[in-house]
Amino acid sequence: MKHILFIAGTLLFAAPAPASGIDGGTPGKTVTPLTYVLAYGGDVVGNPEMMRELRGAPPDLLHVGHALPLNSIWGPTADYSGWKPKLVPPEEILARRGELRAFVSEVRAAGVRAVICYTNPSILGGDHETRGGFWAFYDHWDDYAALGLGPKPETPPESWMQRGRRTFDPWTPEPDYPFWRYEPCVNEPAWRAYQQVVARLAAECGYDGVFVDDCIQECRHPACQKLFPDFLQGRYAADELAALFGGGFAMGAPAGRDLRAAETCLFWQDSIAGHLNALKDAARGINPDFFAVPNWGAVSRVRGAVGRARSGKDSRVWLRGGGAWQMYEEAHPQGHLGPDDVFGYLLQYKYGLSLGVRPVIISYGNGRRYTELGHAEAAAGGGGAFVQCGAAFPEIRLKWRSFYGAHPELFSGLEAFAPVGLVLSYDEIRFGNENHLREALAVSRALFRRHVPFAVLSKEDLAPETLAGRGVVILPDVRHLSDGQLAALAGRALLVSGKSGAFDLSMRERAANPLAALAAPETSAAGVPVRVASMAELVDRREFEIVDALDELDEKAFLEKVGKIAALPRAAGEDRLCGLLNALAGRELSIASDATVQTMAYRRLEGDRGTVTVHAVRYAVAVRGGEESEVGAAPLRVTLPPPEGWRVEKARVLAPGAEPAVLPFTESGAGVSCEIPAFEFYALLELALRRDGG
Repeated sequence: MKHILFIAGTLLFAAPAPASGIDGGTPGKTVTPLTYVLAYGGDVVGNPEMMRELRGAPPDLLHVGHALPLNSIWGPTADYSGWKPKLVPPEEILARRGELRAFVSEVRAAGVRAVICYTNPSILGGDHETRGGFWAFYDHWDDYAALGLGPKPETPPESWMQRGRRTFDPWTPEPDYPFWRYEPCVNEPAWRAYQQVVARLAAECGYDGVFVDDCIQECRHPACQKLFPDFLQGRYAADELAALFGGGFAMGAPAGRDLRAAETCLFWQDSIAGHLNALKDAARGINPDFFAVPNWGAVSRVRGAVGRARSGKDSRVWLRGGGAWQMYEEAHPQGHLGPDDVFGYLLQYKYGLSLGVRPVIISYGNGRRYTELGHAEAAAGGGGAFVQCGAAFPEIRLKWRSFYGAHPELFSGLEAFAPVGLVLSYDEIRFGNENHLREALAVSRALFRRHVPFAVLSKEDLAPETLAGRGVVILPDVRHLSDGQLAALAGRALLVSGKSGAFDLSMRERAANPLAALAAPETSAAGVPVRVASMAELVDRREFEIVDALDELDEKAFLEKVGKIAALPRAAGEDRLCGLLNALAGRELSIASDATVQTMAYRRLEGDRGTVTVHAVRYAVAVRGGEESEVGAAPLRVTLPPPEGWRVEKARVLAPGAEPAVLPFTESGAGVSCEIPAFEFYALLELALRRDGG
């Protein structure tokens, strides 16, 4: 595949930024989580109050707004607020670079490891008729030559767009805002070159990276039309192109149900990956470790995820652009829906761990209890970050950063300790199969509720070496698989639903699908694969209803829906899924039983010593918010078998702000059992292992 990278201008001198030590991820391996503060607003620079807050409890990463010499949306602006385009003199823009470098240096001196700022390649603001906003900048392009912009683009900005202008609603920053919102194409050379200038200036200011918002690409701009044939030819041989596409290279409809539509969506996703690479390339001469944090949006909402996957978003594809850090911007704060139902974002962390992505979770809850819960999820998640909006509750942030610093061996370099693998593949959306995501999300809720340790698997994980540690693999209506992936599943304990395996990755229906002939659950036995028509046969309907309710964006309506669901009695057959998994595995898989808690388990086995960790997260805050909770502190009994050939020597419990405590444990045929003392939000159980005979 080919991308045009139009790099304009000359690199301006700047001292290299110090290394932040903010690492990317490795698929399947945990990394120490980060503390992360989001501080938008035009007054972050030169704000003594904010600096006092940072010095008292510095986060690992500080994410600021439009504090840049040039705004990514408007060009020159009156200040750092991001919404006041103004043709300030180029000398003032250059002076801001020095001011911002001093700001970033002061932030680092306060103890912050990395600083990033806001950019957005999916919005261009102004008015092409009145020549306001970005058009005023374009008309005076040569006046800003000292910034290294390069020659003025020959094509005017109105020709760079994916689609026509729109109002800024619902994001209107002030009454009667005079400008329009346009959506430019990231493959348009002039627009990409400008975004590269913005990124290079950010690096010159000392920033470690940029946050890349929206990342919307659903475009038939001439630049996309020109690149799409190269994209297809890079993926298919000539004979395949003729057979699959009839030799034509026209782009498909985003909501289509054919291969052309699927490849068009993949092309748009790859275009965003190319943009991320271009930003890093522009800054690499100043800071080789410069990184981008793209915003995927909400991955837990089916309708929301479908729209995003068809407009440029895919976590695996973005990794090609170096997007090891990715934001998942969710619509609802996590917490308990009622005394027996909780809702959280641990699945996003599992998903990121499988890919080598470090998830950045933001869901806009506030208050002390919500902040405690967000940090607890991040600690359990294996290497991402909870985004705290604002610098309140410094004592919470400080205790978590201290906790990670005191126990790095418990957070880095471990792998999931999970006998079950759940295939979760957002590429099924490209192929027109939204039901896969709905079933996978509902199954994950049931597994979390019953504390069945599971790992998220991508299709690429369906290989012998990756599946070796998974006793049971769940495929919720995973319709599109390669021949190699099907072969890797042969002879394994499987639970499949729907039309799993019915098509190959080119959407060709198989004449014979081995997964279609699997036995019904009634004949299940250890290791014998089974198939159901739908996971709804096994999973309580309420889990599907909660998944569906997440697409309700009106907060009042959402709370009303989930409140009604939580008030319903649970179905008598709610344990059918876990009973079937136990039968397939030949043993009990649940490791705990408290429905207000979710658990994540990891292990490290080296030489004759090893470690198993179980992170317990209690959802002791109501989704509706506030400081009152129906869920309070309680103990948790955990029972799990150690890895085969290993024995437990010692158990202890840890939590931020508390001294580690040794726990008594018992051993039985079910494994090792111990009780974690009462905790409110988080506890970490550590089992020290020794190899048998070691």
